[in-house]
Amino acid sequence: KTTLLKAIAGRLPHSDGLQHKELANKPYITGKIKFNGLTVQDDPNLVLPSIVSYVGQYDVHAPYLTVEETFGFAFDCLAGGNHTNAGMGNSKEGAKEVAAMDKIRLTENLTIEGLDLAHVRGTFVGNDDVRGVSGGQRRRVTIGEVMVANNPVACADEISTGLDAAVTSDIIRSIVTFTRAAMTTRIVALLQPGPETFSQFDEVIVLAEGYVIFSGPIDDVVEYFSDLGYELPATMDVADFLQLLPTEDGAA
Repeated sequence: KTTLLKAIAGRLPHSDGLQHKELANKPYITGKIKFNGLTVQDDPNLVLPSIVSYVGQYDVHAPYLTVEETFGFAFDCLAGGNHTNAGMGNSKEGAKEVAAMDKIRLTENLTIEGLDLAHVRGTFVGNDDVRGVSGGQRRRVTIGEVMVANNPVACADEISTGLDAAVTSDIIRSIVTFTRAAMTTRIVALLQPGPETFSQFDEVIVLAEGYVIFSGPIDDVVEYFSDLGYELPATMDVADFLQLLPTEDGAA
């Protein structure tokens, strides 16, 4: 899962730039990955981090920054600290709208509110050594840092690590709400998602030994594998069934 997400996000080196010894020691990509028909190799003006963002498995923050300061710094770095890309156009009215959004730090505040972090906005993010927000809240900060850029595509790698099912479901609900409102795409890898969490997604990708064995709408996945002879047991939810399929027990 991690390799797939990093490949989509442009976080893996291309084989063309590696020596033979390096190819044996790290993941890499060959060929081309196209984004709406464009590739990084063919279009030097394509700035991939502006299109696809990546949320890793670990929460790495400046512990003495507050939640609000963390989002502010992220917005300044990723979006230039302004809303000029908010689709307001170049008219005087559009410029006024952008100025108004900049004044109230609209994107940062909407993200903080949407991730249910408003009550801890003035609290240190913290880490293992510095007391700050809770683990679940810190995970929300990690996700929110990327969301403030409002990239068309974002990849999130096992963002449920260390969180219980209820917190995971709540975070996914926030991501889905933001994604649908902004009409963007979010690709999320989860560790053993519960049925409440799984049901919130529109599509699912199932991997087996590095190969994609299904990619499509969640509503179609059970029928697809049923047609291949793999029936969903009456006592098992769909998420558990899909995790079992690529294993030796699931293939039996």
